[in-house]
Amino acid sequence: METPLARRFPGLDLPRLPLAARPTPVEPWPAPEALPGGVEPWLKREDRAAPRYGGNKVRKLEFLLAEARARGARRLLTVGAVGSHHVLATALYGRERGLAVEALLVPHPDTPHTRANARVLAALLDRAWPCSEAALPLVAARALAASRRRGPTRWIAPGGSSPLGTLGAVDLGLEIGEDVAAGRLPEPSAVVVALGSGGTAAGLLLGLHLAGLAAPLLAVRVVEAWKAPRARVLALARRAGALLPGRPRPPAGRLVVIGDQLGRGYGWPTRAGEAARALAAGLGLPVEETYTAKALAGCLAAAGDGPAGRRPLFVLTANGRPLDGLPAVDALPPRLARLLRPVAPAGS
Repeated sequence: METPLARRFPGLDLPRLPLAARPTPVEPWPAPEALPGGVEPWLKREDRAAPRYGGNKVRKLEFLLAEARARGARRLLTVGAVGSHHVLATALYGRERGLAVEALLVPHPDTPHTRANARVLAALLDRAWPCSEAALPLVAARALAASRRRGPTRWIAPGGSSPLGTLGAVDLGLEIGEDVAAGRLPEPSAVVVALGSGGTAAGLLLGLHLAGLAAPLLAVRVVEAWKAPRARVLALARRAGALLPGRPRPPAGRLVVIGDQLGRGYGWPTRAGEAARALAAGLGLPVEETYTAKALAGCLAAAGDGPAGRRPLFVLTANGRPLDGLPAVDALPPRLARLLRPVAPAGS
């Protein structure tokens, strides 16, 4: 299937493994009458990006897995929190393409969503390396050396947010432009997405620019500012653009970072996020507490007379497919269970 990125750059010669089902649906918010101020959000359903497991990592992995295979890799090594959406997607799709996947896993607040993902990770990963965030550089060096002794290994950046992986989100931004052009979506007043490792925000910023859409990108921070500063998102967008003909660069002024939804920190629930998650759950939308709940809370708070305007497009980046059909362990091994941190009542 030809992608929006391939249509925009017909001569682009980059390996890609087809994983995503394009285009992902766009649809209006199911019950806008319950929202204040006449706001009419729309949804881009990246949660349905693939039949087995969806979310925003699928388009990134099309490029990252293809490059790993083209370079002769037999193994992948990546990193994420225990229960990470990125690690799960990498393990699932890497394994299906004949690549053994190892991951460094760091602690995360214990929630039902995290625990369910962690049970799948434990079944899919060839090897897990539990470690603290402080010990991550040292353990990463040891893990990479050990993995390379077992075979040619390719490192996958956190969240798949390398310049190459970011092209998957450029493709998404271009597809949003095609949605507007085809009449599937009214032109949004803003596009809203969670800001974690930065690749999805960076790629969307560039893709929306290439699509000719004037909407600002509102990136709702779900990690501490030092982990994904605004300058890093802009640099990643420029580095992804350098892989494309003409080396396009998006206007920096289109990126608006919203930093008031983080709460205690990455993965810790907030009252606003839990309210947004409950609202979405009542409408059958797959919103989880780490990324999409806080991003949705930021979207609704910024809508109306705020920077999101009255018709924002919310990019639903969680996985919306059931985990029932995926391998899973019945109980987490103790070394992984120890990475789950007890959750206190949601903070502000």
